[in-house]
Amino acid sequence: GISTECNERNAQALEYILDLQPDAVVTTATYSIADYPHELLPGGFATMARTVMENGIDVVGIRDNPRHGIDMALCPEDFGIDSAECNPLYESVRAPDSPLDVMGTIVPGMKLLDVDDLVCPDGICRAVIGNVRVYLDENHLSATYSRTMSPGLETRLLELLQSG
Repeated sequence: GISTECNERNAQALEYILDLQPDAVVTTATYSIADYPHELLPGGFATMARTVMENGIDVVGIRDNPRHGIDMALCPEDFGIDSAECNPLYESVRAPDSPLDVMGTIVPGMKLLDVDDLVCPDGICRAVIGNVRVYLDENHLSATYSRTMSPGLETRLLELLQSG
């Protein structure tokens, strides 16, 4: 089943990481879903992160971006670019308390990266920002929008990696 395939793939990924010995591993540390509570902690993540860190490799855990109940890429055509559907309030798609902070408590020493302010500026998770589609579907960010985030993301990532 899916779970067995994922476990095998995760074991292979861990082996690859430990063989490679990179300076850091950057990965999502939370899992977003469209329905309440909107965000979960992925099973097995903490154990894997601890193993990587025990081998002298930094782990940067990113908060997963919001998932929506509709295809945000098609939203402007379906509902209109200024519609409520295409501009949900941040609180309507996010957990009230960041699960990334919880994961940080479970895995002390993990570096935490939350870019929600870049994905949902001013408390609104828009389908389109600056004439750029933010999403490819209900949850994957478009390459074009991701590139617009890169200067802010790079600064934060470098600060994190240079801290302690």
